[in-house]
Amino acid sequence: MLNASTASALVVQDISWQDPIANGSATLASYSGAGAQQALRLLHDALPVCKKYSGVNYTGKYRAELTARKSPEFGDEAVSFHITYPEPELGGFLDTHYVVVRTGGVVAAFTDSRAGKKAKFPTGHVTEQVNRLRVAQRS
Repeated sequence: MLNASTASALVVQDISWQDPIANGSATLASYSGAGAQQALRLLHDALPVCKKYSGVNYTGKYRAELTARKSPEFGDEAVSFHITYPEPELGGFLDTHYVVVRTGGVVAAFTDSRAGKKAKFPTGHVTEQVNRLRVAQRS
């Protein structure tokens, strides 16, 4: 879902605002029909059961932990979670906060990554962007 592989259109914007090592991003994925609802439902249903997973990145194998947070009240529906994995070169761990929001047929995923501390995507930015998405879909 986070790669938006079933989306009709996709735009990803990297954000580098505070920490030069860790960044954030905003992803907009447009779906046809009920695709946006289905994509967010898959993510919502996976969060309670996916607590840890393994992967490989540029430093080699890793084991990540996923921590679901209280679902925020943005758009038509939303979820929030953190993915944390060990990163010895960057303060011991890298934490990424995800806020994923559906507004109509669009899913927006916002991330903030922090090295050595908990990340938190600013909710004011999410509110502003979700309002813009809502207005744009009405035109």
